[in-house]
Amino acid sequence: MSPLSCAPADERDAQNASFRRLHGLVRIINGDLDLERTLEAVTNGIVEALGFQVTVINLVQPDGDFLVVAVAGSEEARQALLGQRGQRAQWDRWMSLCTPVGELLVDYRRLADDDSEVPTWVPDTPISDDEDAWHPLDAVIAPLRTSRSGLLGTLSVDLPADGRRPSLQQFELLEMYAAQASVAIENAALHTTLVARDAERERALGRLTAVLGEVPAAIVELDLDGRVRSWNPAAEEMFGWTADEVIGSFSPTVDPESVADGMAELQRGEVVHRQAERRRRKDGSVIDVEVSNAVLTDPDGRPFGYIGVISDVTHRVALERELRHAAFHDPLTGLANRTMLRERLDECSDVPMSLLLLDLDGFKAVNDSLGHEVGDEVLLEVSRDLLVRLGGDEFVALVEGDHDRAIALADRFLKILSDPISLNDGDISLGCSIGIASPTDGAKVAGANDW
Repeated sequence: MSPLSCAPADERDAQNASFRRLHGLVRIINGDLDLERTLEAVTNGIVEALGFQVTVINLVQPDGDFLVVAVAGSEEARQALLGQRGQRAQWDRWMSLCTPVGELLVDYRRLADDDSEVPTWVPDTPISDDEDAWHPLDAVIAPLRTSRSGLLGTLSVDLPADGRRPSLQQFELLEMYAAQASVAIENAALHTTLVARDAERERALGRLTAVLGEVPAAIVELDLDGRVRSWNPAAEEMFGWTADEVIGSFSPTVDPESVADGMAELQRGEVVHRQAERRRRKDGSVIDVEVSNAVLTDPDGRPFGYIGVISDVTHRVALERELRHAAFHDPLTGLANRTMLRERLDECSDVPMSLLLLDLDGFKAVNDSLGHEVGDEVLLEVSRDLLVRLGGDEFVALVEGDHDRAIALADRFLKILSDPISLNDGDISLGCSIGIASPTDGAKVAGANDW
């Protein structure tokens, strides 16, 4: 037979009413997964239904300290306590001095002699001589624990409505309520954390989407099979295909073989960086791009895709080509210049070859009598059959092979230059002096430093 069934009828009715109130409170505190609202419901429930005028909740923080996060029943207590911190060691010491009553901890007036720095509030109430009356320094603490998280914090009550120390029934109700409140607070804290993470993830995704929309580089994400998963506006502008046209398919800018090769490199965990790679555009044109690829991994290090950052470097590459051409070619005739000749001599120093040095006869007279513009026309005509211009009216032909090939080419140049050159201003006759240099057996052609 239960103790409840042995109690007088009036007492049983009161106990039944208390359990009904407790059941109703449990439904309320579990009805909202927002942590702040759950804490408010827990503290308000005690004040409204369990017979205490003040309730305080301290929660353990990541650094171990206790923080007052909710106060109900007294604005004075709320202003004095809310946001106050207490060190874990001080709380542990205080709770170790309390008297256990079931799962609860009771401190009857001991705090008056305690130098603890735990945040406290002492109500300004009369002190009774009755030993069973509630003293302003009394405290009842319900530790908030769960099997999953351990100690979450404490729930403290103060100022019983009847002015007396709590009865065993009140202790039982408070203990049961604290157990249910612990679960509700843990669930709300977990849900609030997940909501905050989701919100931050959404904000981060929004920021990333905004960046991807504005960044001038094409950013392309691929799945593990190499199919396009995202294609930002810069990629649309750079290559001509819209995101709807390419998402879910292999990138149309490269050949499938190239995709397979690149995927193999990425699967080995390599960051692939290429200079001046060629890519196709939708209109059929080809552009020079610079590509950096990397593997995307989840928090456990498992790859789930790849991302490529692509920059259009067509203009830069074209400028580099122009600068290189200018460095190695004569600006008037377009022939290779002295610098190119030096490089070519260094590259072919072990190959049999001869050099033909050509000097135009009478070229100065053309410049002096007809002007430099006509002289330039003469050089352009002559350069059709020559390889290198050293400067002025001096040219060089590099002939690979034996000495006879060099002599044959020299005869050909002499024949060509013996004929008059037809220009808009009439025919001009020039002569040509040619010297041939061929290395003897075992010798090498002069190196770059000799020119």
